[in-house]
Amino acid sequence: MADLKERLGPGIKALRERRSMTQIELAERCDLSRGAIGQFERGLASPSIDTLGRILEVLAADLSDLQRELDGKPAAPSEPAGQFLDIGGVRLGPDEVERRLEEAFDRLVRRSLETGRTPAASPPSPAVVPVADD
Repeated sequence: MADLKERLGPGIKALRERRSMTQIELAERCDLSRGAIGQFERGLASPSIDTLGRILEVLAADLSDLQRELDGKPAAPSEPAGQFLDIGGVRLGPDEVERRLEEAFDRLVRRSLETGRTPAASPPSPAVVPVADD
C-alpha cells in the first residue's frame, strides 16, 4: 500500500489543476511556499491537517472531493450554483472573495494615508427645486 503522502499528492494536484490554478497561486492563497505545494503534490512531504484544510478551502473542495480524485473519479461540484465566483478560470469562494476585497480596501487606505490624500467625497445630492406652474 502506498504511503499516505504519496497518495495525497496526486489528488491535491488534480484538484488544483481542475481549478486552473498554478502552484504559485495556491501557495500564495494558503500562505505557503510554492516548493511546499510541489513537495505535497509529488508525495515528498505531507501537509498537516490544518494545512490540508487550508488547501482544500482555497480549492473549494472537501475531503470527499479529494477522495474521489484519489479513486480516479473526478470531483463533482459540491457547492450550490452561484455560490462561487469564476474569475479568469479561477473559482473563488465567498470567503476568498471577501478576503481579496478586504486586502484591496486596506491597500487603498494605506496608499491614501501614505500620499496624504483623502478619498474623494461623494458629490452632494442635487437639491430638489419645485417647479412653479404657470
